[in-house]
Amino acid sequence: MRQFGLEELVTPSLLRHNLHAAFRRHADVRGEAAIRTLIAKGRIELEECERNFKQRHHVLADWVVGPERAQERARETLRAERAAGSPFLAAFLGRRGGAGGAPGEVGTFGNGEAPRRVG
Repeated sequence: MRQFGLEELVTPSLLRHNLHAAFRRHADVRGEAAIRTLIAKGRIELEECERNFKQRHHVLADWVVGPERAQERARETLRAERAAGSPFLAAFLGRRGGAGGAPGEVGTFGNGEAPRRVG
């Protein structure tokens, strides 16, 4: 916890609970090869944390918030952006009314101007 500065965000008991839940998710696994694979993945996860291969936001997403909740949040954000008509997404997808041009319009900025060489 100290290594990633999690003291301000979560208690040790909640981290233990989340770790316990991760083990319980695989309680129905019976195959020896599958069990060995899960053990190997767990060791890799531990080693990545110990050696600081994982950054703080990775640990937060995996063990504090939980991967299911992180994916749910990402879906909610995407739905909200789509509903609000995000100018970035409109430009990226090439919709009219956005900052970008029409689909298939190559070499323009959407306002009819061609890119200029700088320098």
